[in-house]
Amino acid sequence: MRVEVVAVLVTDVVAAGRLLAVAGEVDENNAPADRAFGEQVPFELLDVPDLRQLRPRLTRRLPMGGAGTAVRRVGFGLSMIFAPLLWLASSALGPPHRVSRHLADPLPHIAADPDRFLAFTLVGMLSLALLVPAVLGVAHVLRERRPILALSGAALVLVGILSSAVVHGIQLVQHQMIDAAADREQMVALLERVEGGIALKVIFAGLLVGLFLGWVILSIALFVTHVAPRAIPVAILASLMVNFVKPELEVVSRLFFLIGLGWLGVFVMGTRGDGRMSAEPTVGPRAHDRAQPS
Repeated sequence: MRVEVVAVLVTDVVAAGRLLAVAGEVDENNAPADRAFGEQVPFELLDVPDLRQLRPRLTRRLPMGGAGTAVRRVGFGLSMIFAPLLWLASSALGPPHRVSRHLADPLPHIAADPDRFLAFTLVGMLSLALLVPAVLGVAHVLRERRPILALSGAALVLVGILSSAVVHGIQLVQHQMIDAAADREQMVALLERVEGGIALKVIFAGLLVGLFLGWVILSIALFVTHVAPRAIPVAILASLMVNFVKPELEVVSRLFFLIGLGWLGVFVMGTRGDGRMSAEPTVGPRAHDRAQPS
């Protein structure tokens, strides 16, 4: 790129020099010698090359169906599969929901098996990292049919992911509170103060509103656009409903989420070479009309 820019500058300088050099040299048959000083010389009489022909082309378009598109498609698809899978695994490793109503409640469970709780936290953090490209992949699928819903839903989910990352950070602190050198009463008092503060309430609000409302918006957009089988957004919405109505069925909720988002990931990786989902619906009245002969 730098070489091409230098080439542009050199050709422009050379052409400008030639323009100055021949500015006063007009063919005698076409221009009188007594031309007044400062009178403009017709440009067509000057032997100056067209700058547009000298300037190299700097804009080169890459084919949209190239290797980069395939890598992006596979990356989105794998993220949609492994993010909910790891999220389900972290739920199976974590403490039961009934003992996690307050920050201090899981401490006895952590003390009983600290390695398992650490694995639960780390796997959950890895699932959040993969959930970011997964959400961007869902927004990418919806970018042409429902761009506003795609942007707003993805933005809300990302807010929920950031809030979840803060919660996982607190869990790493909880893991250190069961150390033999730590005063258990002081640790419990610290967690109670953190839980009673306004900061944690804002974080939990961002987590609940971001993840729940964001996925509702994305699921509705997937449902109305027909860019994927309708069972995919239905499974994601079922996951949200189960988690909202019966929080103790967290594993079941995340299993539904794996079915929905994982299926979408398989569907994305199976799209055609240009990396775009079908512009026409796969089900519904328009698909029926398209199948009728004209």
